[in-house]
Amino acid sequence: DDQVKIRGYRIELGEIEAAVLAFEGIREALVIAREDASGDKQLCCYYLTHEQNDIDRANLRAFLLSRLPGYMVPNAYLMLGAFPLTANGKVDKKALPLPDTGAAREHTPPRNSTEAQLAGIWKKVLDIHTVGVHDNFFELGGQSLKITRLASQIHHVFDVMVPLRELFSAPSLEDQAKYIDQARRSAFSAIPVAPPSDSYILSSSQRRMWILSQFEEGNIAYNMPGAYLFEGQLDYTALNAAFEQLLQRHEILRTVFRENADGEIRQYIIPLADLNFKIDYQDLRPSTGLIELDSIIKESFLLAFDLAEGPLLRVAIYQLADDRWLFTYVMHHIISDGWSM
Repeated sequence: DDQVKIRGYRIELGEIEAAVLAFEGIREALVIAREDASGDKQLCCYYLTHEQNDIDRANLRAFLLSRLPGYMVPNAYLMLGAFPLTANGKVDKKALPLPDTGAAREHTPPRNSTEAQLAGIWKKVLDIHTVGVHDNFFELGGQSLKITRLASQIHHVFDVMVPLRELFSAPSLEDQAKYIDQARRSAFSAIPVAPPSDSYILSSSQRRMWILSQFEEGNIAYNMPGAYLFEGQLDYTALNAAFEQLLQRHEILRTVFRENADGEIRQYIIPLADLNFKIDYQDLRPSTGLIELDSIIKESFLLAFDLAEGPLLRVAIYQLADDRWLFTYVMHHIISDGWSM
């Protein structure tokens, strides 16, 4: 009678109850499987505590995750003063109240873009209409299959891989959003650095591009340009500093290609201070027409790079009006690809 089957797993309820009883402060525990509004079975935990003092349910969930597989950890928890009993003294499971779903919790809407995007994912995965930052994924109907879908959607939207154990141990939207933000910051700070060396060999594709760039008709074939229009006030000093930081972070943007003493073409990483990088600024107010502007842009896009001197990234900003700007860049394909853009 104590064995149930949920989403293909055979579960011994007594094993879960034993794990719950091992948590400090709990003196009795009962775990049952109940159907939610969608007809899915959910594990619900009812418990009695010493001296009627409730316990931290997040800590209880984390404790159970350390002892049980995720599919055996209950979705909902409810403290009772006593278990309802039948006439012959057994627990009356039919008389157990509905578990706490967090419905009484004060609703706090998303406060930033990460929380708002994550709330949209929760709504899609859980098929619900309203999500607050303090809501619990499992109390809203989440289970092991849905947590897998949640992880997949987070990876698709945020490009962040969140281990399932992290989602189980941080079930609130607020905590998951914090994890995502931290993971995204860490991803930028963990960019691999080349091992110390005077120079580096070329890849086969880089070697091919270097050879072709030596021909006059091939020296602009691998220019990769882009252009964007912006409106608003511009801080040129901050923009230039941002690109200097970008070049400092990504060694490939400070790389040049030179012949060594043995006649071999090698990659050399140049210190930022020796690279002479600066965003080109041109004020085109107010007389520049579209034809002249188009000519200026094409000229910058078709200007050949000196692979031996660098930098192999050119950036320009053209002021078209007091609050209107054209931003252009060109990179050589030997240091970039489609994903880099």
